[in-house]
Order: sequence, then structure tokens, then C-alpha cells
Amino acid sequence: MDNSPIVPTMHVVRGVPVLVENSRPDIETSAVLQRLDEALALIEQYQPWRLRHLQRDVRHIHVVRFPCRGAYIPGQRICVTELTFLARRDITAAPVASSIIHEGMHARVDRMGVRAEGRDRAREERLC
Repeated sequence: MDNSPIVPTMHVVRGVPVLVENSRPDIETSAVLQRLDEALALIEQYQPWRLRHLQRDVRHIHVVRFPCRGAYIPGQRICVTELTFLARRDITAAPVASSIIHEGMHARVDRMGVRAEGRDRAREERLC
């Protein structure tokens, strides 16, 4: 068993900084980045303003093992996309793009200055 530390790598995909923390030796980082590029390409093609918002609103996308497909970490302005979700080839890039748009909307709300204590979480989820 290899106990060597995971070395995160920084990339830029369609103008969005991406930090990849690949803890799975059976998953190629290049394949994950390709799937992320496919998802961001869909966003760029069909809703280019959302890609521009994402580029402004998040510090970076963090690709890492995580207990759900995606999340937004407001204190750090990080959009999390789950490593194995990106690696799956039995789904199209569309659900990945949808997840990124969803988390990007949380980033948008956060960057608009809506304070945590004033947020209507259910309304925010419907908006996203």
C-alpha cells in the first residue's frame, strides 16, 4: 500500500483555476480535467454568462474525494466537484455541468453579499 502524500496540482480550465487532489491511483488526472473541460464547454456554449460569473465568483474549483457530487465553501469561495463523479464515463458531461452551475449559483449569492444569517436556504436552493 502506497502511503505517499497526495500532491495537489493546479490547472486552469476555460479560465477557471482548478485544484486537483487526486487520491485515486486508478483515476487519471488528465481524464478528470478533460471531463471538467467538457462540462465547462457546455456551460460556455449554452449559458456563457454563467461561466463568466463562475470565473469571477469562485477562487477555484477543487476536485477532490467528497461525500457528495458538489458543494460551495463560502468562507473560502471554493466550488468542490467530486473526483469520482468527474471520472465516471457512464454519464454525460451535462450532469457535471448542472452540478457546477448549481454550486456556482451559491457562489453568486455569496458574492452578491447576502449574509448567512439573512439567507432563506430553501429559496436559495430553488434559485440554484
